[in-house]
Amino acid sequence: MTLNQLKNRVLRMLGRALLLAVQEKGGRQFLTIDISDGDNRELVERLQQYGHHSWPPETCDIVYAALGANRNITVALSAQDPGRPPLLKMGDSAIYGLAGNTVYCHADGSIELRPAPGKPIIFNSQMTTFAGNVNVVGNQTITGALNVTGVIRATVDVFAGLISLLNHKSSGVVPGSGVSGPPTP
Repeated sequence: MTLNQLKNRVLRMLGRALLLAVQEKGGRQFLTIDISDGDNRELVERLQQYGHHSWPPETCDIVYAALGANRNITVALSAQDPGRPPLLKMGDSAIYGLAGNTVYCHADGSIELRPAPGKPIIFNSQMTTFAGNVNVVGNQTITGALNVTGVIRATVDVFAGLISLLNHKSSGVVPGSGVSGPPTP
């Protein structure tokens, strides 16, 4: 092998391509990519980070590695979507979807959930716990507060301790325009 041939093989080890198609097979993801005009590669395995799985749209740019400088043994290392949402500040990171939903991890330590316009955030679990720090509301200090700026709707019931919003009884009821006592379980 001449020095020029070796140089060309090394230069062909890493490159950029355009994503043409995606397919899932046996728990792995394979791409069809266009390395250059007409030089398409099929069944290019896409290596993904542990704990994160995505199906990139066909507008993505791909970074590939030709193992052993052989383009017949190619893996995709990265898929970048040119339409991804902008980050708000330096140090932020985000997970996003094609519909416009985004989870921002801000540099200041806060987390922001932004569903696609008109779409809900759904918590699908047997039990969901929201734990919070101390909040000051007016002149009261409240531990573990959940602050809601919109409507809360419950399709079954809401409890404060053992007291049901739907089925509680009131103590000290006085006929007429008097004020009843506190609710009882």
